[in-house]
Amino acid sequence: MTVSTSINRVDYTGDGVEDTFAYTFKIFAGGDLDVYVDGVLQTLNVDYTVTGAGDPAGGNVVFEAGSIPANGATIAIIRVLDLTQETDYVEGDKFAAETHENALDKLTMICQQIKETFGRALKFLSYSTFKDVDLPDLEAGKYLAVNSGGTGVEWVVGDPLASHGSNHSAGGGDDIQVSATNKLLGRASAGAGDMEEITCTAAGRALLDDADAAAQRDTLGLPSRIGKNALINGAFDIWQRGTSFAAVANGSYFADRFAYIKDTISCVHTFSRDTDVPTAAQFLGLLSYSLKAACTTIDSSIGAADVVWIDQRIEGYNFKRFVGQYGTLSFWVKAYKTGTYCVAFVNDGQDRAYVAEYTINSSNTWEKKTITVNFNYSGGTWNYTNGLGLCVRFVLAAGSNYQTAAGSWQNGNYVATSNQVNGVDSTNNNFWLAGIQFELGQVATPFEFRPVQDELSLCERYYEKSFTYDVAPGTDNVTVANTGCLARANSTSDLISHIYYRQRKRDNPAVTIYAPLTTSPAGKVRRASNGDIVSITVSFAEECGVLLLDGGGNLISGESYQFGFAADAEL
Repeated sequence: MTVSTSINRVDYTGDGVEDTFAYTFKIFAGGDLDVYVDGVLQTLNVDYTVTGAGDPAGGNVVFEAGSIPANGATIAIIRVLDLTQETDYVEGDKFAAETHENALDKLTMICQQIKETFGRALKFLSYSTFKDVDLPDLEAGKYLAVNSGGTGVEWVVGDPLASHGSNHSAGGGDDIQVSATNKLLGRASAGAGDMEEITCTAAGRALLDDADAAAQRDTLGLPSRIGKNALINGAFDIWQRGTSFAAVANGSYFADRFAYIKDTISCVHTFSRDTDVPTAAQFLGLLSYSLKAACTTIDSSIGAADVVWIDQRIEGYNFKRFVGQYGTLSFWVKAYKTGTYCVAFVNDGQDRAYVAEYTINSSNTWEKKTITVNFNYSGGTWNYTNGLGLCVRFVLAAGSNYQTAAGSWQNGNYVATSNQVNGVDSTNNNFWLAGIQFELGQVATPFEFRPVQDELSLCERYYEKSFTYDVAPGTDNVTVANTGCLARANSTSDLISHIYYRQRKRDNPAVTIYAPLTTSPAGKVRRASNGDIVSITVSFAEECGVLLLDGGGNLISGESYQFGFAADAEL
């Protein structure tokens, strides 16, 4: 015989009376059929019997009296063969044609079975270039989505309907039923007072599909909730201290609000403002700058106590809204070295830490990363006022003393896992960050572009200078016009400056005074009348800005003195 049909299943709907249902393909035994009623597998010789085994035309499935499918029940009869080859040929024996043909028939049926199984699977189109895309292991409470690189799939946290909305029509299509008096965008026709079918424009459909008010604001181009990004200067537009910093010391700042932290490690970095950024199409907006960390001295062997990271410290007032909530960090990163990197979230007491991993998939390629953290923690020393609320650390290398498991709150000062690459083992290991945002919720929303004057004001709560914007404090031979301050001496010691900061500081700042028109200007003022340079100390500085300077008896009472300042109240 031949296998002349490609059918290997039949489907029926029960009526509560009929007990016999035909199948129209060959089976070898009754056990070659799987029979389902409303998705429940039935039992052979208990719920049903099979006739016609071995007949090329098929046979019948006959339900027992107590198992007859109810009215409306779905019935699926599927041929499912064991994936075995049981025909054994004996050398020199007669050719058993029928046995041989049955074996070929079984192989053909198995192929049909595989085809039917794959016919119910998700597949790429035949002309697609995608291949070898694997599904990750199942994770409770998450849904499947294409990853940010468009190269595979991953499990993500959130509402799978948030970006798609739901069907609003009774029939599940794209049309929406409304009354004639409730006219929506793109109304097609109406009968007064009657129910009508309308067709929405693309803009109307986008609004209706948006799951929440925030998404609707984005669709309409309206501002998002002001201040949703708890990180300041995430676009790296503000650089009050300068734009290039060689051999940066531990604890030093470069771009406003971003610091370089290292301990016992021998690597050295140069930090600079860079114009290498994600494209506007990638970022959904135009970035001007990124932060570039260039490794100029390597450390090829990371000891247990070695560590180096880039961080931003969030003030307690700005962090406390995350307590008991989910927070999502999104950022763009580019690195020469591929592999696993870590981001850590650490409290004020450095006794509670959450470490998350991310992967650099391609060398020197901008990639977007998203990390969601549940801030429903317990224990630890936290600050919710004007101190350090949360430190967000982007790790370049970390020894075993700083390593822990990823994905949960840990007791201790941890920043990485054992999978963290050594990102400082080569002078090729440049590392960039751009477009960083940390916000409430489990979904990374579009980046919040704040007006630059607002971003500068936020930065100035922590660091402010009197100099013009493009002049870094401490620069030699700065002109008088670029320093910005003038004060008159009350005595040979007291120089009282009634200067008020543009922004009140989070605490009394550390203030450094700089003289114009001289070298090594820190801790000096310039006498306006003759240019004499006088050493000075700051004896009093408030968070609002009144300064009392001490000339140590070297001032001339009644004379005016020129200077600039930098006020540092960083966390």
